[in-house]
Amino acid sequence: MKFVKKSFIDKYTMNIKLHFAFALLLRLILIIFGCIQDAFLDVKYTDIDYFVFTDAAKYVSKGFSPFKRYTYRYTPFLSYLLLPNIWIGDFYGKIFFSILDILTSMLIFRVQKKAGVTTDICRLCTFMWLYNPLPMVISTRGNAESVMTFLILLSIYFHQVKKPFMFGIVYGLSVHFKIYPCIYVLSFYFTYFSPNSTLSGWKKLKAFLYPNPEKLIFVLSTLSGFAFPTLISFVLYGDEYVREALLYHMIRKDIRHNFSPYFYLLYLSELIDPKISAFLSFIALLIQGLLIMLVSWVIVSPQMLPAAMFLQTFIFVSFNKVCTSQYFLWYLCLFPLSFPLLNVSMAQLILPFIIWCLGQGLWLLPAYYLEFQGENTFILIFIAGLLFFAINACIICLFIKYLKLPDKHLKNK
Repeated sequence: MKFVKKSFIDKYTMNIKLHFAFALLLRLILIIFGCIQDAFLDVKYTDIDYFVFTDAAKYVSKGFSPFKRYTYRYTPFLSYLLLPNIWIGDFYGKIFFSILDILTSMLIFRVQKKAGVTTDICRLCTFMWLYNPLPMVISTRGNAESVMTFLILLSIYFHQVKKPFMFGIVYGLSVHFKIYPCIYVLSFYFTYFSPNSTLSGWKKLKAFLYPNPEKLIFVLSTLSGFAFPTLISFVLYGDEYVREALLYHMIRKDIRHNFSPYFYLLYLSELIDPKISAFLSFIALLIQGLLIMLVSWVIVSPQMLPAAMFLQTFIFVSFNKVCTSQYFLWYLCLFPLSFPLLNVSMAQLILPFIIWCLGQGLWLLPAYYLEFQGENTFILIFIAGLLFFAINACIICLFIKYLKLPDKHLKNK
């Protein structure tokens, strides 16, 4: 039985490049299926944001600002990246995002191999992303989150190969594309110092913060990676860019139904008194910030960086005042890198994963009746959101419980 199992692994998983090609083919099939669904069914496959991106690219192709498209609140470079949607066909962007999806999985494989993880575990971790239906569907629906997963994984790779300049440039660029990666800045900065176990309190903090050449290179290159594209965007589009792409995400009040446990409270408080809504938003931000800083302080080893980033992202998304399905990709792309750092088997992950999926399903059912049937299911959505938040909190606790560096998954160097 063991021989059959090993033969099966050797035959079907030895050539990882074949899996990359097959996974891309699956995504192309989903894109074609999406075109058929859009043409014949009421519930569309293509993400509404994809139409926003394409419309913004149309404005850019005619020499206008992408921000002329209402609700376009992204970096203008995204609209430029999707100009082939206008020149070639509106399927281009979905293919582009799918390719970035595959490149993300390639980086997962490369980072794990570089870390000394065994080949079998490398493949397993790669397959966690490569054949995960969530990133498959989200990228083929035309959502741009694969741009972020690629940039985040690329920054981790440059950190791993000890190139602080390129690491900072890519990381700064990722913050330009979306603000949320700024939550990693302390973890990235602290990993350039090997902590002395005898230090504690103020001396430990001072040692962490004290600059060294690598820290300075990282800080300066990060500022450059963020400031250069941001300055270009400002020169091209001025206050319009600042207002729509930067300030909007800091002051937005999104009270539409979403996975966040805050959504219904924000919805009601906005009707009663906007000051209550502002207070709840502040509380959400405060809890996020404190927990993220705590993770940065406790998990500082460069080898444990993916685990720290996964925890920070999971906390950020779970405690955020707005939470949608595409946000899940922000931490799902980091879990494969964290898996070898957990003292847990694949079998032990199945039940939490099923419960996590069921939590989403319980939320999606009343959300469907609200959005497509017009029924008042706000209370049910709110309860489902609270249940999903509780599930996420349990997963955070389990992750911390099993967090360990298992030597059996690492090669001797």
